[in-house]
Amino acid sequence: MDHMSLRTQIGLLALLLACVFILYLFTKGGSRELGNASNTSQRQMESSLSESIREGKVPLPEFTDETKAKLDASKGFQHLVSYTDGGFEPRALAMSRGESVRFTNNSSMNLWIAADGSEVQIYPRTKEVCGSSDLDSCEPFMPQDFWEFTFENAGTWGIVNNLDKAKSGIIIVE
Repeated sequence: MDHMSLRTQIGLLALLLACVFILYLFTKGGSRELGNASNTSQRQMESSLSESIREGKVPLPEFTDETKAKLDASKGFQHLVSYTDGGFEPRALAMSRGESVRFTNNSSMNLWIAADGSEVQIYPRTKEVCGSSDLDSCEPFMPQDFWEFTFENAGTWGIVNNLDKAKSGIIIVE
């Protein structure tokens, strides 16, 4: 009789383990499907927002007078560096001497571009401007604003956000 009850106990334990395993598989599979559905929904929302922007259905924020003046004065640029809450994108950029970069502030905070000599040499100062280098926006600029700079000197130059020195980048001018 004890032998029978041991067999019964083992059988019940095996049945319980099988149920737990099946429940685990259904739960894991269900959450994966739910995650995929959530990701698909998010991609569709992002895609529809992008389409709306391209089609002009979403109003663009109005430029400040200062930004309008910068746009009017711009001579164009060959490269774009975006500053986000994560830092400079791309973090490293290779370009030719005499080309210009537009630095856009796509972060949620102000940005102050400056030369950074902590890892490489500092960009030279040839004009009477603020700071120790020509590579300096001289003041912070707000989110959605920009600053342009033409690199006239070949070399490897460091850039940094003067307001968050942990965020830096490299410009290689050939």
